Amino acid sequence: MSTKFFTLLTQLGADKLANAVALGTKIEITHMAVGDGGGSLPTPDTRQTKLINEKRRAAINTLSIDPKNTNQIIAEQVIPESEGGWWIREIGLYDKDGVLIAVGNCAETYKPQLQEGSGRTQTIRMILIVSSADAVTLKVDPSVVLATREYVDDSIQKHANSRNHPDATLKEKGFVILSSAVDSASETHAATPKAVKATYDLARAADNNANGRLEKSKNGADIPNKDEFVKNLGLAETAKMPIGTTANTLMAGNDARVTHMYTSYINERTALAVNKNASLTDLGGSGERQLPVGMGINANGKFWDIFDVEFTKVVTGIAPENRPQLARELLQYMKMDELYFHGNFNIMKLRAKKSADGLGGYIFHIPHQCILTGCFMSFVVYHKVIGKSNWKYCNNSIKGKWNQHTTHVYTNNFPGLYDHIDFKTDGHSINAGDELYIALPQIITGKWNPDNLCPQLFNIGSGLGS
Repeated sequence: MSTKFFTLLTQLGADKLANAVALGTKIEITHMAVGDGGGSLPTPDTRQTKLINEKRRAAINTLSIDPKNTNQIIAEQVIPESEGGWWIREIGLYDKDGVLIAVGNCAETYKPQLQEGSGRTQTIRMILIVSSADAVTLKVDPSVVLATREYVDDSIQKHANSRNHPDATLKEKGFVILSSAVDSASETHAATPKAVKATYDLARAADNNANGRLEKSKNGADIPNKDEFVKNLGLAETAKMPIGTTANTLMAGNDARVTHMYTSYINERTALAVNKNASLTDLGGSGERQLPVGMGINANGKFWDIFDVEFTKVVTGIAPENRPQLARELLQYMKMDELYFHGNFNIMKLRAKKSADGLGGYIFHIPHQCILTGCFMSFVVYHKVIGKSNWKYCNNSIKGKWNQHTTHVYTNNFPGLYDHIDFKTDGHSINAGDELYIALPQIITGKWNPDNLCPQLFNIGSGLGS
C-alpha cells in the first residue's frame, strides 16, 4: 500500500539546508501554515512555493529535535478554539524570510468555529527529517503562549530532574543547603539539628562556667574565702594596716616618719600642671598632663620663654589605627602596637620657640623618688631627638627616631634623700625648632625587668643586685 500522507522539503528548502550545512550557518524556521488544499487532498510537490489554499499562518509554538531520532525535527502549532470554519488537508513550514521550507498533507480534519456550536483546540504536528539537525535553529517566539499538554509535562519533568533550582536567600524563597557547622557566618545555609545541639551544649557550658565567676560590680565582696585568696596571691606575709587619719600621715598610727621622704621632697620641688599658670604649684596630680617635678627650675628662668610643651596621650584599649601617629611610632618601637598594653601614659614634646645660649644647667629633672638604704632603682627613658641640640640621657647620634636609655642607680647611706634625672644640653645652644620627645609613664614599683619594654621611670627593688 503506497504512502498517502507525507512531508518533504521543497526545492527552495533543500537548497537552503544544503547551503547552511556547507557554510556552517543555520535556517531559522518560524511559522507554520495550514490550508484546505482547494477542496481535495493535495499531493505535496518539491516545486511548491506556497500552499494551494492557505487558511491560517502563525508562529510555531514548539520546535525541537526528536530525542529518539536526532535527524528528525518536530514542529508544533496550537490552533485555538476561536479560529476555524475550514478543513485542514495541507501543512507548510516557513523560515524567517517567508520561504516555504517544507510541505506536507494530512488526514482531512475539520476545524470548527465556536459560532457553529462546537469548538476545540487543535494541535498540528509536522515531523521533518533532515541530514543535519545542526543546520536548523530551534527557536520559537516567546510571545506564543499556547502549549500542548505533552510539552508542559516534558518541561516540568526536565525541570524536576535538573539542578536549576534557586537557592534561598534572606529575601527570596528557594532551596536550602544544610550545614552542621557551629562557627559559620554564612547566611545561605540552614543549621541541622546536630548544629543546634552543639550550639546549645556550648551555651550551657558557658553558663555553667559563668555561675562560678565573681561579679565585677561587687568588688571582691563575693570571694568565698578572702584569707585563702590573699594567700594565693602571695600576699600572706604583707602587713595589713588602715590608712592614717591625721594630716600628712599615710597609715594608721599617725606616724609622721612614714611621710618624711614625701614631705621633705615637696618642700624643695613642686609640680606644675600644663593647663595652669606656670607660677602655680599643684601637687594634686589629678590632671592628665602633669609636668615633671622641677620643670624649668635652675634654668635661669628662661625655660618658659624658650620652650612650648605639648602632650600626646597613649591609651590602651584603642585600635592601633585610631591612635595618633606619634603614639604608634613609639609603640611600634617598643613592640607594643596592639589593642592592649600595660598602662596608659603621655608623650611630652618640648619644642624650642627660639634659639638660645647659656642653658648649661639642667632644663628640668625627673626625681627617682626616695629609696631606702640597701635598695636599688632602675629607670628607662624613651626619647626622640629632632634638631641639632644634644641632650643628656638621650642618644643624640640617632636623630628623628625613637630610642631608649636605661640607668641603674644604687642608694647611698642616707635614706630619705632623693636622686633625679637631669635633662640638659650640656652647655650647647638650643636652635629654634629643635624638639625633644619623652615618654612620661605611670610610676611602677617592683623589680626592674630589662626585657620588659613597658615605659617606666620609677622602679624600686628590694635588695642590691636583685
